[in-house]
Amino acid sequence: MNEYRDRIILPSATKEYGRHISTCIKILDMTGLRFSALNQIKLLTVISTVDDLNYPEKTETYYIVNAPYIFSACWKVVKPLLQERTRRKIQVLQGCGRDELLKARLSC
Repeated sequence: MNEYRDRIILPSATKEYGRHISTCIKILDMTGLRFSALNQIKLLTVISTVDDLNYPEKTETYYIVNAPYIFSACWKVVKPLLQERTRRKIQVLQGCGRDELLKARLSC
């Protein structure tokens, strides 16, 4: 997937917008997340870690939308433990985050 992004999507976006585009945003929709899905979240964490190690600085921002209350509560505990650069990249949005995502799209 990363190779496809780097070889197809980013060059296509560069051509379409007439300027060099080398990063992307990622949106994680947590709609319907249940405790039984925690193993899947662990897998996503591993995939994301491998992605970041092999393709550093390719992700500009991670947007997390429709997060259940338990996630938001856990995020408040974990967030201060992360490096500042990492904290700036992760945005937990209220509800579907429509307004914030539209602003991000317009600022690209």
